[in-house]
Amino acid sequence: MIVSDYISNDFKPIPLNPHWLIKLGFKIVNREKPIGSCFLKKLTKDDFICVYSDMSVSLLSDNKISHVLPRTYHVHQIQLLFYSLTGNKLEL
Repeated sequence: MIVSDYISNDFKPIPLNPHWLIKLGFKIVNREKPIGSCFLKKLTKDDFICVYSDMSVSLLSDNKISHVLPRTYHVHQIQLLFYSLTGNKLEL
């Protein structure tokens, strides 16, 4: 048996959803507007990561969208993005 076969068959990524975003410390904003609602997490003093209900991601700087990123499907993807941007782990 090859080690990579063992790993790929036994581990499944965790789908990203609102429940996981809240567990990871994201806060929901704009609840009254479902289309405009997003989950925010602070990156720096003026920068935030915003995950929308369709799991698309934007980076906000000074309350403006600075970057639009591809849709994020799994918890580990948002953890890796957060670590890449801040150098800090996004923990439960």
